[in-house]
Amino acid sequence: MSNRKLGIAIIGFGGAVGTTMVAGIELLRKGLIGKEGLPLAELDAELIKDLADYENIIFGGWDLFAEHLAKAA
Repeated sequence: MSNRKLGIAIIGFGGAVGTTMVAGIELLRKGLIGKEGLPLAELDAELIKDLADYENIIFGGWDLFAEHLAKAA
């Protein structure tokens, strides 16, 4: 995978989809879950060499509600 950074802006950051996505990436980063079953997990390394690694994903976003993200997840 590439060392490039990838920024993801999430509209409705405190909702179910946004918090689940961020929580899932954080669990992957910490090695608490595996990559089995993920869409890119089974692809040849040559095909995904230019994609950002999970460590290089940066999340940002906004929501209308001021819910704490960990509580929302």
